[in-house]
Amino acid sequence: MNISKLVLEQVNKWLTPTFDSQTQTEIEKMMTSAPAELEDSFYKNLEFGTGGMRGIMGVGTNRINKYTLGRNTQGLSLYLKKIFAGEDLRVAIAFDCRHNSKELAEVVANVFSANCIKVFLFSDLRATPELSFAVKELNCHAGIVFRRKALRNVTFRVADSNSPSTAIRSLKRKFSKAWAYA
Repeated sequence: MNISKLVLEQVNKWLTPTFDSQTQTEIEKMMTSAPAELEDSFYKNLEFGTGGMRGIMGVGTNRINKYTLGRNTQGLSLYLKKIFAGEDLRVAIAFDCRHNSKELAEVVANVFSANCIKVFLFSDLRATPELSFAVKELNCHAGIVFRRKALRNVTFRVADSNSPSTAIRSLKRKFSKAWAYA
């Protein structure tokens, strides 16, 4: 299989010490035994859709992992700071019982905290309606919930205190450009 130059550039970035050794080892395995999976994992950046981000867990720019979530959370942080300039920002985060949900929620919480955004991270499992209630009750500017639809798929859903669907449409239009530089 012939791997595109764009994919190779992304792969080489991910093989630098910026990324952890486990990630690098997984990439090296894909390079030798699963080139089609390598191509799919790196051929584009995972997109922010109408419900937030949904994708397969794994290494690469087209997968849900701590790096893509960190980057997208940084972009969301910058967007919130721009839209709510001068306000003390607050975000609530919930997760379900599935594989890595809590760990991914903690990664996102750390990025928000590094941006001086107050985080309300549930200490244990919560359903989406509980997150919605927390966003309103705690006067949060946004809420994040991690859910799994299938064995390898994870959803990173973003909502605001007014209307989740309105927030998502607005974020999709404005925010997709905002985090391109994050």
